This record gives sequence, structure tokens and C-alpha cells, in this order.
Amino acid sequence: MTDSTEPAVAPDDRLTTSGTADRANPTSRPATSDATAMAATPTDQPADSDNTEHDSTPTTSPTSTSPARRLLGATATMASGTLVSRLFGAARVILTGYILIPNSRQSDIFALALMVPNGIYTIVATGLVNAILVPQIVRATTNDRDGGEAYINRILTAFLLIIVAVTALATVGAPVLTGLFTGPSWQAPELAAQYQAMVTLTAFCMPQILFYGLFVLVGQVLNARGVFGPMMWAPVVNNIVQISTLIIYMGVWGQGNSTVNGQAFTTAQMGLLAGGWALALIAQLTVLLPFTRRIGFHWRPRFDFRHTGLGHTFSLAKWSLLFVGVANLALFAVTYLLMDGTISGAGAGKAVYDNAYLIFAMPHSLIAVSIATALVPSLSRLAAERAMGPFGRELAGGLRLTIAALFPFSLILIALSQAIPAAVYRSGRGSDLIGWTLLWLSLGLVPFSVQYVLQRAYFALEDTRSVFVFELIMALVWVTSAWAVVQLGQVGPSWIAPAVAGTNSLAYLIGLIVTLIHLHRRLPGFAIGALLGYLARAGLAALPGALLAGLIVWYQTHRWDSLIADILGLVTALVAAVGVYWGMAKLCRLTEVSQVVKLVRQKISGTS
Repeated sequence: MTDSTEPAVAPDDRLTTSGTADRANPTSRPATSDATAMAATPTDQPADSDNTEHDSTPTTSPTSTSPARRLLGATATMASGTLVSRLFGAARVILTGYILIPNSRQSDIFALALMVPNGIYTIVATGLVNAILVPQIVRATTNDRDGGEAYINRILTAFLLIIVAVTALATVGAPVLTGLFTGPSWQAPELAAQYQAMVTLTAFCMPQILFYGLFVLVGQVLNARGVFGPMMWAPVVNNIVQISTLIIYMGVWGQGNSTVNGQAFTTAQMGLLAGGWALALIAQLTVLLPFTRRIGFHWRPRFDFRHTGLGHTFSLAKWSLLFVGVANLALFAVTYLLMDGTISGAGAGKAVYDNAYLIFAMPHSLIAVSIATALVPSLSRLAAERAMGPFGRELAGGLRLTIAALFPFSLILIALSQAIPAAVYRSGRGSDLIGWTLLWLSLGLVPFSVQYVLQRAYFALEDTRSVFVFELIMALVWVTSAWAVVQLGQVGPSWIAPAVAGTNSLAYLIGLIVTLIHLHRRLPGFAIGALLGYLARAGLAALPGALLAGLIVWYQTHRWDSLIADILGLVTALVAAVGVYWGMAKLCRLTEVSQVVKLVRQKISGTS
């Protein structure tokens, strides 16, 4: 499913980024927009179609700007901003955990209050914006005589009107929406105060829908013009404001504990949290505005929507909207299960799952999201030109880079799944529950990230219908298996989040298998066997380093028990694992790893 659980950092991924081709101006689009026909045309395949999956280094000269080098460069620019943002985000989550311990009622109430507006925004807007806006703007900028200015103004006006209307309706409907995510136990008389606080805080957070929408709209305009950095760096400001809010909260009400965090929030507490999060999103949006002027874009509202090509845009958005809707309905269904985790006062509920997901999503956000965002504009242009041979090679390069970078992190997270949260929260604050949840999530990191990149390729082909089908399959697997394990298996409160995490990883794997089979039929030159062979070599290269990391942490925790020792143990384990993987990657001929290392060295030395 898409990545929407960490929106406050950057409305992304489950949410989290883009897709494709046919511009809506009837006078400028190709004779056919049938992506299926484009992909199936034999003459569109390269003479040596096996090149699609070869992992040899590029044959271009070192001084030329090859597609692989451009992709690495754009990915590095975005990943640097995402890394800083995620580090600040991690600090925010750690601070939140000390104010609202993760396995408490208040922590789940706050997590739900943030999730509801984000989920609504994602269903209504992200499916329209992320999957449709960038490719349509690319096409308008390329083909329209005014550089796409009139079309962009119209589409931004239309999206903004939708988002404002949804924000107003969601705020009024907060009591009903809150009830959909909580079981009857939350509405028991002894929890009446806590439930009312949940409804109120959710209503206070609803304006975030508007600010999410404005940020992504402006950011995607910049992305479509090839300006990726600001949207990746702006969330740093977001996190700084949120951290400041939490510091004020701690200064006024102090550090949390199981007794305090089991009670209801006061109105002042809810006002500070909701107001601080809204202010953070406003600050994040403000960072982007100077860059819109730099690219020469000035938004002017336009309401002349008829006969301007927007009908085609919203026709594409139909399937994207269904795709995102299914993903979030699945998330809502399992949230209902997760909210039962803390009814008794402590357990593995939504906040535990979210804390584990933050750690799990960090390598995905740094690597897969950055690769996909950098890949989409070029894939969109290649799809529009019906150059399916180069399209397949560009996609294959992005997938190899994703696998090479993420496989070691998947195994490292599994090996360190208990050590990481233990170092952050120490004992007694739910760290063991977060660790087990992280372990089960990490099993699905590679399938999740590869599927994410493949979804963006389908968006570039304007095949949003297939993406919807894939998402529907994954959603059905996740929801049915999670409900079967939690409800029929009658797992205890401490195992609800790990059970949901494990079934989520199962859904990622099944979804990836289905997508690869379908893609092979769409692009006959796309060799699944070569990709699976590369995957096996990456796993073989990553395994020794992960085992070494686990051994180092096991030895450290059994010999020294202190926060400093835990941090040093984690750092040592991570460095050792990465070093071993680098050496093994050379033996296994994973040339993408060497390219990444070379790029990092150049960035550090300041050379190009």
C-alpha cells in the first residue's frame, strides 16, 4: 500500500509522489493516449531488449551526463534534504514519546487525531495531485504555447476548491469520522472523557487538510519544472516548529507517565498541539513560495474550466482516486484494530505501530521516494514520446538502484529491531513492542519500495487502472489477514501492532509479485528473471553485514547497559554492516553500489 503514515514530515508516500503523460490540451496531445498500445508495440523495444535488465555500468563516457548519473544526482539532492528532515522527524517522535509514552491512551488519541485529516487529504487530493499533476504539467509546459501557464492556473484553482470544500466538511463531521476508527470499548462510560478529547482534538486538526494540499500543490509545480530540493528541505522547518511545540508542552505539563497519559487531554493541551502542528505546515508552505517566483510562476485563479482539457485530467484521476481511496480504507480498517491496543491502558496500538513505521520508512523515504520522484519526469517524457525501449531501461536502472540500496537496510533493521527502540525509549515505555513491530515491518521493506517505484512507472504510462487493481489486491490481503490474525486469533493487546505489521509485509510481497507479472506482459523486454537474479545477489551481499551487526549489538547489550553504550553499539554495528556490504557488493558485481559511493565521495569533496 502507499506510504501515508508520516505525512507531517512530508505528504508523500503512502501517500508519498507522481506519475505521467498525456496532457489534456486536445490540440497538443498525441493521436492516441492508449498506454497499453504504446507498451505493447514490438517496434518500440530496443534491438537488444535484454539491456533492460543488465546491471553493467553505463557505456557512456565518464564526462557525459548519462541517465543513471542524472538519476543518482537528483536522488542525492532530494535524499540529503529528506535525511535532515527525517533526523529532525526522529527527534520529534522521540520527544513525543517522552511526553506521551507510545503504549498509552493519550499517545493513540494524538496519533489518531493526526491520521484522520491526513487520511482524508490523501484520499481526496493525493490521488489527484501526486499521480496526475506532475505529468500533466510536464506535458503542458512542453506543448502549450504559453508554457502551460493557463493550464496550470486552472488545475491549481480546481484542486484548491476541492481541498477547501473537503476541509470544511471534514471539520463538521469530525465526531462521525472519529467513531469510524474506534470500537465500542472506547465509548464505554469510564472512557467518556478520553473519547470526547479524541473527537475534539481530531476536529482541531482538520485544517491540516488545507495546508497539506497547498504544500503539495506548490511542491509539485516545482517538481514538474525539475526543482526537487525545496520540497525535500521544507519539512525540516515543519519539524523544527513541531519540536518547539513539544518543548513548550513539556515545559508546561512535564514528562508523561502511564498514569498521566491514561487520562484525557485538557482543552489547553489540545489547542497547543493542534495549533503547533498547523503552524508547522504553514511554515513549511512558506519555504516553497520564493522558489515559485524564481521559476517564473505566478498563480492567478482561473475558473474557465470548460473545454480546456481538464476533463481528461480528471478522467485519469478517477483511477488514482480509487487507488488512494482503497489504500487508505485499508489503513482505516487496520487502525480500528490498532486502537484496541491501548483500551486497557497500555499495549501495542496505533502509536506503537507509527513509531515502528517511522524507523521502517526512513530508508524508504531517503531512497525509494527520492529515486521515484527523480525518475517520474523522465519516464513521463519517454512514455509521451512512446519510446518504450528507453523507458524500460530507465525503469530497470531505478529498480536496481532501489534494490541495491535498500536490501541491506532491510536486513539491518531486522537484526537491530529490538536494539533501536530500546536505545531511544529505554525500558518500560513500550520499546519491546515497537521492536517486534519493526521486525515484521522490515520483512516487507524491499517489496514495498520496489512496488512504490513500479507504481510511478504505471502512472507514467497513464495506466492508473492497473495501479488501482494492484492496490485493491494488497488492501484485501492486508485487511483480511490482519482481521483474521487479530480477531480470530485473539491476540493480546501487546501483539496487535506486530500482527498488523506482519500482514502488511505479506500484502507488499503479494502485490509486488502480481505487479511484476503484469509488467512483463506490458513490456516484453522487461526481464523479471534478470531482476530476481539481481535481487538474489543483493541479498547475498547484504546478509553477512546484517549478521555481524546483530552480533555486535548482542555482545554490547550483554556487556554494557547504558544509553551511551547502546548508541555506540548501534553506530558500530551500522558502520560495520555497511562496510561489509560494500565489499560484498564488489564480489557480487552490484555496480550500482559503487556508483552511489562514487557520487557520495564527489558530493563530499565538492566535485561534479
